[in-house]
Amino acid sequence: SSRGWPASVAPMARICVAALAALAAVFRCADSAPSGALSLDNRTLDKVVAAPGLTLLVKFDKAYAFGEKEEAFKELCKLAYPVKDFLIGEVAVQEYGANENGDLLERFGMLSAEYPAYLLFRGPSDSPVRFVGFKDPAAKKPTNWDDEEDGQWEPPMIEDPTLENLVLWLRRQGVKMPSVGTIAELDEAGRRFLTGGLKDSDLEEAKKIAETEYHNDRKATLYIQILEKAKAKGEDYIHTEVARVKRVLAGQLSAEKRAAMEEKMKILKVFAIDDI
Repeated sequence: SSRGWPASVAPMARICVAALAALAAVFRCADSAPSGALSLDNRTLDKVVAAPGLTLLVKFDKAYAFGEKEEAFKELCKLAYPVKDFLIGEVAVQEYGANENGDLLERFGMLSAEYPAYLLFRGPSDSPVRFVGFKDPAAKKPTNWDDEEDGQWEPPMIEDPTLENLVLWLRRQGVKMPSVGTIAELDEAGRRFLTGGLKDSDLEEAKKIAETEYHNDRKATLYIQILEKAKAKGEDYIHTEVARVKRVLAGQLSAEKRAAMEEKMKILKVFAIDDI
């Protein structure tokens, strides 16, 4: 079955999701939702959410939003295109006049001051998960932290809806989004290696992907270097290396060296999650 649906229903669920994806251009309004997003309102939201097997991320924002956060949303829509059974929608709320779609803000307990607000729907529309921030998975308790003197340590919260943060949050919610600036197949192979006991067979599988599918991508070589170091030094290598690279990036670097270290950090952050 698909997403817990009976075998007899699963094919129809897939057809529904495919049909919704094909209708994206119909739902999309050229003056509102960007390419790759459905333009939704208080009449269509529940209909789309009710589609069997669909996971839907909806951004609630003022009409004709602009700025860095809107650009991040546009990039998110492009990145989400290949993800199966997942769609992104946008509800534009008119702030003046008829206050179109304003009833949805009240329904989901949101304020216009919180724009852009993101809700993730799976199944019934009365129980979405809202992006309100999450603990930084790459943060690690300082070695000089004293619980008695400083209180219980907690990792800092990530609250800004940047492209990277939204992708990380969606992955933590089970949506198989490609990581920003990384290789999705090696993301998965690396996680399998790190969470499965650092097995040689999983490492060899990652190497096979790198050598056969991404032999011209220098990032693939970096993946293997990181995984081999984790094999040699243990699972804690990922977190200690994140901390080390952060310190290096805080210093004076040439433009070329900084770009290389930032590229490495992106890959490390893929693996620096709570369950690794």
